[in-house]
Amino acid sequence: MRLKYGMAFRREIIVGAESISLCPCGSAKLFRLCCGQYLGVDESVTTRHAKTKHVKTKYAKTPEKLMRSRYTAYALGGYGEYLLMTWLPDTAQGLTVEALSEKTVSWQQLDIINKSQQGDTGTVEFKASFVNDKVNDIDIDIDIDSDKAELEVMHEISRFKRIDGRWFYVDGVVDSTVDTSVDPTINNDSEN
Repeated sequence: MRLKYGMAFRREIIVGAESISLCPCGSAKLFRLCCGQYLGVDESVTTRHAKTKHVKTKYAKTPEKLMRSRYTAYALGGYGEYLLMTWLPDTAQGLTVEALSEKTVSWQQLDIINKSQQGDTGTVEFKASFVNDKVNDIDIDIDIDSDKAELEVMHEISRFKRIDGRWFYVDGVVDSTVDTSVDPTINNDSEN
């Protein structure tokens, strides 16, 4: 499988005429068997051109699985209902499905730094890399291979709470910075 920098959440395995997508969360599992099961994606939909169909979802069993599925929802866009449904209502005041469904950046990679769970509370520390594809709220077309594309990193420690067996995102402490150690012009294809 070949991956090009900037296309981390579009990893695919081509099997015959079908494209089977790997999960954007970086687990190296098939999307439909990883975060897709939480987002309610029909397992029978595997072709690259088919639209996903929503079906009954499973609930994430750990704070890490919930965080990964929420990252995936943001990376794919269009899953505002899921994001709101997994946000603790007390801390989700003023958020809308429409706003959460909007894809505002191009998420590139998720790295889990630390995770912990004690009873019905948990935390997940992670770094999520992205390329900002909006400038002053105006959509622009960014060429990922361009010298002007800057990889940014959001570093967050997220808090989670389990209520009646279901995990919810409570809040997080966020630090977003530009990662100057990564050159976005480098092609990460694994060719020898």
